[in-house]
Amino acid sequence: MDKLEPLLSKNIALDNQLEDYFEAQDSYADPCLVCIKYQQGSRITLASINQFLQSKFDHGIEIFTLDDGCIFFALDLSVKHIKTFCTALLQQLAVDNLIVHISAFRHNPLGSPWETLDWSFQLLQETKQRSPNNSAVSYNDFCDDDNWPGIEKYCDDDD
Repeated sequence: MDKLEPLLSKNIALDNQLEDYFEAQDSYADPCLVCIKYQQGSRITLASINQFLQSKFDHGIEIFTLDDGCIFFALDLSVKHIKTFCTALLQQLAVDNLIVHISAFRHNPLGSPWETLDWSFQLLQETKQRSPNNSAVSYNDFCDDDNWPGIEKYCDDDD
């Protein structure tokens, strides 16, 4: 949790909420952990993201605010559907030339959801660095056999 640690250390309540959320998940679940970074002070709000989610799903999606302009939620969707969803979300949020970055990192139930969240946050940072002036989305999904980049670069050398 090296990259995410500074955000969580600022907000113990968030840390506890995420702990409760991860503990409530099925140990065999392999959702995609989606992180979104948007411009602070933009017209994009948590309410607009929540409205989009509600328009796509018939059940509530729990959204966590990691930092100003940075949120996280988990979705249990197939490779095809997570890509379709993220592309549609990116298009919906990137109105009026606002810059939005999205990462979707599939959790492997053999690992820690905290670790996967950290990796998703790292992927989000990479996406933002790769495309600082344009909206972009990146995926790391072990279920996508043809396009999976692996996790080696996210693993610490001492793991």
